[in-house]
Amino acid sequence: MRIVITLDGDTIELETNGQSGTVSSSLPIPASDTEYPKSIKDRYNAAIDGVESLVLAHACAGVDVQSNEYVAGLKVAIESITNNLL
Repeated sequence: MRIVITLDGDTIELETNGQSGTVSSSLPIPASDTEYPKSIKDRYNAAIDGVESLVLAHACAGVDVQSNEYVAGLKVAIESITNNLL
């Protein structure tokens, strides 16, 4: 099952099949971005990877990751990561 979550211009895309799947998103900072030092990008991207993995795990477990409440929580989590790491 393909699931797309839209977050204020960014997206998280999931592909699930039972208890496994894949995740990709537009949230990580690309390596080519020169606005931030590599160490900051690495920490930020690691935190985003954790969020992506959790969303995938929830989707595989049957949680409605597209519900308004879930998406609102994701927005808060990503905002917190951004505020604390960038």
